[in-house]
Amino acid sequence: MSEAGKVFMFGFTEEVISKERLEFFKSSGVNSFILFRKNIARIKENVEILKNEFEDPLIAVDQEGGIVRRFPQTDAFFFGNMNAAMSGDENYIKDLYRKIGDVLRENGVNLNLAPVVDVYLKKGNSIGIRSFGSDPLSVARFSDAAISGLHEAGVLSAVKHFIGYGAAAKDPHKGLPVFEGSKGALEKAVLPFKHTAKSADFVMSAHIIVPFLDEKLPVTFSKDALQFLRGAVSFNGPIITDCLEMGGAMIFPKEEIALKALSAGNDLLIVSHTLEIQKAMLQSVEKSSLNKSGVDLSDKIARIEKAKEKIRKAESAEKEVTEKFVSVFKNSGFIPLKEREFRFLFPQIVQEVQVEETEAQQGDYPLDVKGTDIQRLAAFPQKSAVFVSYNAFRHRGQVALAKQMKENGKRVCVIVAGDPADIPLFGFADCIVLTLSPLKEVIRFALRVIQGKAEAKGRLPVSEEILWTE
Repeated sequence: MSEAGKVFMFGFTEEVISKERLEFFKSSGVNSFILFRKNIARIKENVEILKNEFEDPLIAVDQEGGIVRRFPQTDAFFFGNMNAAMSGDENYIKDLYRKIGDVLRENGVNLNLAPVVDVYLKKGNSIGIRSFGSDPLSVARFSDAAISGLHEAGVLSAVKHFIGYGAAAKDPHKGLPVFEGSKGALEKAVLPFKHTAKSADFVMSAHIIVPFLDEKLPVTFSKDALQFLRGAVSFNGPIITDCLEMGGAMIFPKEEIALKALSAGNDLLIVSHTLEIQKAMLQSVEKSSLNKSGVDLSDKIARIEKAKEKIRKAESAEKEVTEKFVSVFKNSGFIPLKEREFRFLFPQIVQEVQVEETEAQQGDYPLDVKGTDIQRLAAFPQKSAVFVSYNAFRHRGQVALAKQMKENGKRVCVIVAGDPADIPLFGFADCIVLTLSPLKEVIRFALRVIQGKAEAKGRLPVSEEILWTE
């Protein structure tokens, strides 16, 4: 058994870890693991196996909240970063993340690959509502509060994704994004990482090319970019990669990927799914002459172990999180809606970023609604409609549907449940209400606001200047 396994974090695709996978993990020396929703369906069995078979394992999940959550039964308070940021209250966000941490710790998970600290810098970017917003100082405050909440629950944090996808359009799961902002935008993107450098336990490197740092290589594989994280940002803890099976990382032969990531300065490499790829990457590190090349695995392992020492048994104060935040962006006499009968239309949410497990495909219309379906859906007897949009800036059929309802003489209120880039598209609507989250709990609360039964206390956490810039 070599030391190489200690710089990997492996996942598994089986609901319960298979005998073959377990034997490989044990022989490899790996001691860090990532769980996905399929594994969490049998969480007690999987955690028991990992804790019995491995000494003091690091067990991680992506539990950001909102559309990225691995524990589906906890929807009631996992609103997501942009929705939570509508509160403008770091204490509220701290409470949310402490509650998240409580659930994780109770289930044996000790590392949350969260919070997302990417700043929303360009309309329609690939991070969307997973961001806290466009103001870097607010993102920094909220990120620090999230880390504090996790720590109070006895769970480690990994801030992500350095330097952020908030100025990139391409999805890193499908290809290699490029940072499309100015140098000033880069400074905004970096600020939350500087702010959280001392409180974060891990920082996750991103599969994105940042021309100001490296014109050829994405951050994951760039020595210059990761030296910037160590130097200008002053982060001294372990750097963890995003999954190396993502499209943005698979830009080299698989036997070279792990070596290049370690040589660039990463300490812990995530390989989430494929057993053959896990074996190939581990073998490449075992056979390499990394130490002769000036890359010392012992330093990397020491940073990982030092971070693990911070895990403690916390007595987290139970505090019910019941507050919900929505914002009324526009109201031309629609709110309060007094009609008892109105048409409610909700989309079939299809997750657009592959890290999110697919939601139940239930709803009144597909995201890319078109043609005769638009005519059919817009033909209803009620005088008023409440219409939920989700990333209509990518799926323009939703705009056509809302316009058709208006042309049919209906009053229309749009609930923007996805990226705020949708807001300018629905200027013709009688009202626009923002949830910036598609979760049913929040949508129900928005309906209560529309009916005048609840108060909208939220505020838009993204600059209108960004949203109205073409």
